[in-house]
This record gives sequence, structure tokens and C-alpha cells, in this order.
Amino acid sequence: MNSSEEFLRCPRCRGKTRIRVRPGTVLKDFPLFCPKCRYECVIDYEKGKMSTTKMPDRGPQCRSEAREAAPLCRGMGEAWRKIL
Repeated sequence: MNSSEEFLRCPRCRGKTRIRVRPGTVLKDFPLFCPKCRYECVIDYEKGKMSTTKMPDRGPQCRSEAREAAPLCRGMGEAWRKIL
């Protein structure tokens, strides 16, 4: 790694991401992921300045969140298929 290269930092936790940039790097609508806090966002990067452009729409990330988002169908047997 050259001394002029630097790592992009997460906009949420300010931790280093795995993306290195040089002084002339330009990024538009770049999907950035932080391995430390697991945050995802879309950024623009130009002239050493980073700005968050938009947040991606995401569904539930784990089974417990999916169960909360889905209708409660336990104990209904085959009746839930008629509802959905």
C-alpha cells in the first residue's frame, strides 16, 4: 500500500472498510459494506470527500425478523393458506 492510498471509512461506525482509494479516485453510486458493524449504504466519493446518496431497501436479515414480519400462522393448520 502506498502512503497516498487510504481506506474508506464507514459513515456509521467510522471503522475501516476493505476498500482502498487513491487521491484521484471517483466513485458514483458505489455500494459500501462495513465488515465491523455490517452496515450497507450507497456512496459517492470524489476529491477525498464521501457522501451517502441513498440507503438500499432491505428485507428481514434473520429468521426472527422474518417471523415478526410474516403473519402469525401458528396453530392455524391449513387455514393459513386460504388467507395468504
